[in-house]
Formats: sequence, C-alpha cells, structure tokens
Amino acid sequence: MNMVDEIKAKYPKGTRIELIKMVDVQSVPSGTKGTVDFVDDMGTIHMKWDNGRRLGLVLEVDEFEIIKEANNMNEKTLMQMLIEAGYPKEDIHHHESDLYVYVTPLTTRVLEEWCEANGWKDKMVKEKSFVFDVFTDNFTGMKMYDIAFQYTPWWESKLN
Repeated sequence: MNMVDEIKAKYPKGTRIELIKMVDVQSVPSGTKGTVDFVDDMGTIHMKWDNGRRLGLVLEVDEFEIIKEANNMNEKTLMQMLIEAGYPKEDIHHHESDLYVYVTPLTTRVLEEWCEANGWKDKMVKEKSFVFDVFTDNFTGMKMYDIAFQYTPWWESKLN
C-alpha cells in the first residue's frame, strides 16, 4: 500500500476532523471542525468545514486530529453515563423526553464528558446551552439540569 492509499484508509469520507493549525494564506480558523469529503491522488484531504468553507488539509504541513464521536467512543446514553458514574436512579426525573437531574459536581462532570463525546464541548456553558438549561426545582429549591430529549425510557416506549 502506498502513502496515498494509507491516507485514504485513515481518513475515509465522513471522518470528522478538528483543525489545530493550518499553514495557508486563506486558512480555516484553528478549532474549526469539519468532515472529510475525499482524499485526492496527491494525498490532500479535501474537507467540508462546518463554517461552510471547503479547503484541503496537507498531512505533513497542517495540524489536525480526528474527532472521536460519541458513537465511536462508547455508544452510551447520557442516562447510562450518569447511572454508571453513581448518580441515584431515584433522583432522575423527566417531563416526556426531557431529562431532569440535580446540578451536582458529579452531574456536571458527566454532562461535560457527554458534551465533549458528542463534539459539543465548545457549546457548553455554565447555566445554559443549546443542549441543556438550568432551572430551580419548586419542591426542593435545588438547581436542576433540563437536558432535552435525553430521558431514554420515553424514547424506548415510543419505539416499541
């Protein structure tokens, strides 16, 4: 197998990449994520960047890394990750498909790991994101995370 074939095997179409540094006058900003479109016969990795740009990567010139997507990492749901980390099942609440858990150091750590595994780490902020919100529970007065669409049993009931 020649070098170009090795590059094509390592970076097939659909591989997610995060740019660390690009050496090009019209470079894509560091931290930009994108998807491999194809590898040409010169070994250039042609990208569809999430910001809409299309600019290739040169293996030994540009710096980048493969993003480990959640489905490649562990295929665990957020609920599974919380329970395995020791979060009590009796403290898991929901409204339809939305998952409610108390804001604790444990839940914050697991939520951060889950966001990172899904490529959303840069979207996570302390009190609100496109993935979750924080509210105060009217009964306990404690803060809770409201994580959209992550109450697994609701989805399982819809699929059966």
